[in-house]
Amino acid sequence: MKSSKKKQKKSYSQFVPAVEQATRILQYLSSSSGLKANLTSICKYVGIHASKGYALLNTLQKSGYVNRDQSTKLYSLGLSLIWIGQKALEGVHVKEVAKPFLEGLAGETHSTALFGMIAADQIVIVGKHDPDHDVGVTLRLGYAVPLTYSAPGKAIVAFLPEREQKELLGGSTLFFHGEYPSDLDRQKLTRELDECRRIGYAKAPGKGNPLVRVLASPVLGPTAYPLGVLFVIGIFPESIEASYGGKIAEAARQLSAILGSDATWPSAEAVEHAARVHGRKH
Repeated sequence: MKSSKKKQKKSYSQFVPAVEQATRILQYLSSSSGLKANLTSICKYVGIHASKGYALLNTLQKSGYVNRDQSTKLYSLGLSLIWIGQKALEGVHVKEVAKPFLEGLAGETHSTALFGMIAADQIVIVGKHDPDHDVGVTLRLGYAVPLTYSAPGKAIVAFLPEREQKELLGGSTLFFHGEYPSDLDRQKLTRELDECRRIGYAKAPGKGNPLVRVLASPVLGPTAYPLGVLFVIGIFPESIEASYGGKIAEAARQLSAILGSDATWPSAEAVEHAARVHGRKH
């Protein structure tokens, strides 16, 4: 009898039901229709009572792994999972994979090429390659900027799922258009995000110098979720902005494919058409 109890105790100590149930909740949300589900369907799938499911979901929500829409009462995956996914991807040496793309972009655009990865509410610079001349930028490896920073922020936010995008844009500290949230023009931002989704890259003026331009395109992961961003900062005329933007979008598309993304990307024809239209305007 004592031996049986010892075996049961040992088995139980190696297994935590609440953790297993929480992981099943996340798995269910990742595969449910529209990536959203209500409390009843979640609890039915996991095999737990509503009170237990509600407590687990509240705990996951507190950590940012789950979101709850207050109007529909539906649950979905949270933004904190981006950071978890990023750490998992380090096993495939994302920075090393991005290196040849940075070298190529720096050479083709004569600008500093950078690769930033999402870390919670920031973009952390993890890769950089300067052009073959003396003009460079001061952003260093390990430097972090807000997730809504300039063109990189636009590129990331433009490709977020609608719910996450709406939630982020509902905040009051957005830096898409300048150092201060008061610089934000929401109507302009809506047009910019629409354009980015259409042609695959975002643009913005450089900080403190009207001659500097910033172009950025998102790097997407296996679920078409943004993992980071490729961008260039340099001095070049507006007339070739679209041409450079197309190069960045294509590099980001190829890097995303290597990382397992099967996202639908703006076609090369769409980018070339945008370049021609832009050229006629200037």
